[in-house]
Amino acid sequence: MFGERIRQLRKEKGMTLRDLSNELEIPFTTLGNYERGDRQPNFETFKAIAEYFEVSIDYLVGRVDARNMDEYLLQTDYELLSKLLREADPKVRELAANLFNRLYSIVTNNEFSVPKIKELAPLSKILDSLFDIKKEAAYTRGGTQTKYEYASKYIKEKENIDKSLNELFEVLIESKEV
Repeated sequence: MFGERIRQLRKEKGMTLRDLSNELEIPFTTLGNYERGDRQPNFETFKAIAEYFEVSIDYLVGRVDARNMDEYLLQTDYELLSKLLREADPKVRELAANLFNRLYSIVTNNEFSVPKIKELAPLSKILDSLFDIKKEAAYTRGGTQTKYEYASKYIKEKENIDKSLNELFEVLIESKEV
């Protein structure tokens, strides 16, 4: 599996075996042996190859299909959320599906261009603030925070949301001018 993964990653980068051997400072023949499965690298070489391609060693050896921790977390979070939604109340499922559909349309509307990233950043900040408000509400119900303290934090987060909405509006207006 290791050799297949190296070959796949190398080809994705449009590299020849010689290009990769030069980049990694590994003899051409040794790298060829790795790709064919005739030889296994030592740990330091595994690590160097993984770092070069920005993947985990687990991915290289075929233990997982997620290339890195971000992919792994996204995959496991999605699986957990799918399970929870299958067991959820139909109204909750409907609201969650609507949220996902909207997020999907934002992310896939076009390719990930600079304007798209500029659009996602304030949306991410808005969601962060909403989660912080919800987290603080739960913290307040636990009895360790007064309602006044919660209200103060709510106002701060509301100001952050307003600021992020303004950023989003500016990005959207800017994209219309292009």
